[in-house]
Amino acid sequence: MDVVEERPWTDEDLAALYDRFFGPLFDVAVRVLGSEGEAGSAVGRTFSHAFAELRQRPVEELRPWLYGLLASELPRKSSARASERYAQIDPDRLANPAAVVRDDRIAGAVWAAASDFAVDDFLLLDLQLRHGLRDLELGHALGLDLRVVDRRLERLRDRLEEAVESPVSPVAVFAALAPVAPPVGLKERVWASLTEPTAPPSKRQRRAVALPRKPVVVAALIALLAAAATAGAFYAVRGKGVHDPTSVHSTSHSVERGSADPDVEVAWSPSPDASGYSVSWSTEPETPDKAVDLPGAATGTTGHLKPGTSWFNLRTLGKNGRWTSTVHLGPFLILPDTVVPETSITAGPKKYGTGIATFEFESNEQNAMLECRLDQAQFETCASPKTYTGLARGKHSFRVRAVDGAGNTDPTPASREWEVDVKAPATKLTEAPDDFSRGGDRFEFTSSEKHSSFECKLDDGEYEACASPKTYPALDDGEHRFHVRALDRAGNHDASPASRKWTVDTNPPETAIEKGPPHVSHKATATFTLSSEAGASFECRLDDHGWGECGQVSGLTDGKHVMRARARDRAGNVDPSPASWSWRIDLPPDTSITHGPSGATSSTSAAFRFSSNDTAATFQCKLDDRSWSSCSSGKTYTGLPQGSHTFRVRARDPAGSNDPSPAARTWKVDTVAPNTTVTSASVAGKTATFSFSSSETGSTFECRLDGAAWQACSSPASYGGLKHGHHVFRVRAIDAAGNRDATPAVRAIKV
Repeated sequence: MDVVEERPWTDEDLAALYDRFFGPLFDVAVRVLGSEGEAGSAVGRTFSHAFAELRQRPVEELRPWLYGLLASELPRKSSARASERYAQIDPDRLANPAAVVRDDRIAGAVWAAASDFAVDDFLLLDLQLRHGLRDLELGHALGLDLRVVDRRLERLRDRLEEAVESPVSPVAVFAALAPVAPPVGLKERVWASLTEPTAPPSKRQRRAVALPRKPVVVAALIALLAAAATAGAFYAVRGKGVHDPTSVHSTSHSVERGSADPDVEVAWSPSPDASGYSVSWSTEPETPDKAVDLPGAATGTTGHLKPGTSWFNLRTLGKNGRWTSTVHLGPFLILPDTVVPETSITAGPKKYGTGIATFEFESNEQNAMLECRLDQAQFETCASPKTYTGLARGKHSFRVRAVDGAGNTDPTPASREWEVDVKAPATKLTEAPDDFSRGGDRFEFTSSEKHSSFECKLDDGEYEACASPKTYPALDDGEHRFHVRALDRAGNHDASPASRKWTVDTNPPETAIEKGPPHVSHKATATFTLSSEAGASFECRLDDHGWGECGQVSGLTDGKHVMRARARDRAGNVDPSPASWSWRIDLPPDTSITHGPSGATSSTSAAFRFSSNDTAATFQCKLDDRSWSSCSSGKTYTGLPQGSHTFRVRARDPAGSNDPSPAARTWKVDTVAPNTTVTSASVAGKTATFSFSSSETGSTFECRLDGAAWQACSSPASYGGLKHGHHVFRVRAIDAAGNRDATPAVRAIKV
């Protein structure tokens, strides 16, 4: 940044400003306008405006201010105009110069693509890449918000990259387009147009020579003192005349000693009859011409002298129109500058850097010219800051040296060696909160490259330096997003930062029991319906039991019961005031039959004994389809008809609750004996075989041969070892009720 001191700008200051900035401003203007003449006029108008402002007030950030003045002189709706003469490449500014320098088509294509941008966009890109203005300076120059500058530059770079296919980044090619030098004489013609109205040319050339101040060099001092003595140094001749000024002297130098300061200030007391002065500086005393250089009220002037001896010559024009004799003051001895300047690098990559490197540097001599060199290239004129783009991976070196106005060159250029790393590190989150948390969130992260540093960002904030672990102890409730990116030693950022999205919830949930058993329940089970915020889980507690899972409750006993339920949200917050449900269990009595018939029976009577778990209960009995009636254990039924019968009994407690599941017993009365039939008989030798059946399914049988006793048997029944002669076989069926066939079946055989 150029800062103008709060002092009036002299003509010499304005001339130095013009000399420094004419070339860069012309380069911008001619690329937009396409005409050298129009570009020169635009630059002239810019300096005219600048000079008028600077004579009235100091201006900070001089460089962006001048570019902004030029921008206001350029058209806004048209595009930049392409020209092949502008498409020249400076190989030192490219990562792969050989590939591009041999292909002029790439350079031409890049310039053609850039020239299609609107002027505002072209200026934004050109002033950053080719003229080194930073984002803040660009905003000041073009009147743009810093955020707008950043977004537009990113968009323009992307457009340029998409427009041209090139082995080297088109952005790097554009940055390397050579500046356009003004045609011979244009700079001088524009200057003349600026100075003509206020400074008409005189017969003598009084142009200042820019020589910075230096310490005295002994050898040069001796030589110049000797030359001055030969020329008759150290005397002043004051001419005679009625209008001579008085007290002509130097306020900065002594004519009796040499000085390395080339700026000699002369002062005098004006004559009351003076209407103007003619002044000159010369190597020997002389008489100035009759051009009026200074008004009659002038009290001094300053000369910027070359090394050697010089005289100041002054004569006065009186109000009567006559010139006085000449006053000579001198000689002034200006020593030559033989002290070399020193150069220092104030900013730039040190050990590691990215593919873009920007250096800032300075000299201990304010007006010294600076020359830069990258790697093995030649030194070239440069200005701070100096930016190199598209640098290849590997080691690089940068050197800068100052050259003062006397041509002295710093023999020990300032240098910086560094290594370019174009590969960005990858960032990984190793610990992060769950989707929901109760605050006090902690993140741990790593980088794929050793010695990386990190930058963290929370929500819509800015990235800030951070270290693992990173903790946020008290975030507001709600959704948050954390980003972290690794930054390697070269300054490469991870382009895809690791991130985590989660919700902080410090408020406990509310629990409600929407539905449960009635106030008095006759069931040993209970089911509850619970509700809370979305995603919550529940814990339940019955009576004095511990907290556990919620679900249907069974095996409940008579008496009062309390169910408590509490919700736990997704962040782990637990409802501190659980919901509760109270009810009473009154279970009905249970009935059981302890004695009574079952299955089939031949008895037409039935007696039943029964009991209940409630010792105070009474009973009701029911046979088949009859109605319930009071009864007691030992209930007997007689004269039962043939067929199936069902007996039911239920207990009834003192509160009037009946057993909802009465005990039951089913049996069958069967008094009819089955009928037995011999279906076949056969004799083989001394063995006889008989087959038989019953009229009732499920019957068993008893058999008897001749006079033997009845024995259980099944069909077919065989008898062996029989004696010769006649034999009689008898068989009778016995049904499930125990009824025997009173008329067994008989079959006689002969062996």
